Amino acid sequence: MFKILDFLCEIDTYKQSNHLAESSIVPDDAGRLVHAHSCVYIDGAGSRMVGKIDTSRLRFVHPLLKENNCILLGIRKLSDIVEEVLTK
Repeated sequence: MFKILDFLCEIDTYKQSNHLAESSIVPDDAGRLVHAHSCVYIDGAGSRMVGKIDTSRLRFVHPLLKENNCILLGIRKLSDIVEEVLTK
């Protein structure tokens, strides 16, 4: 599956078409195939937050999917979607 996604992302980059972000299916962290827009990937800044957030409401993309492919597939970064809320 990952080799196929690598190949498709490579072709999409070469053609500069960006059609993959519209309707891509990717494996999530449990190996289920899901729509790419329903997942987030853990970036460097987001990796520090994973232990401090409620991850039950998030669906992560499979960790073997490369970061540049996640960007091409329209998958958002964890650090972009997590909002810090200060409490008293």
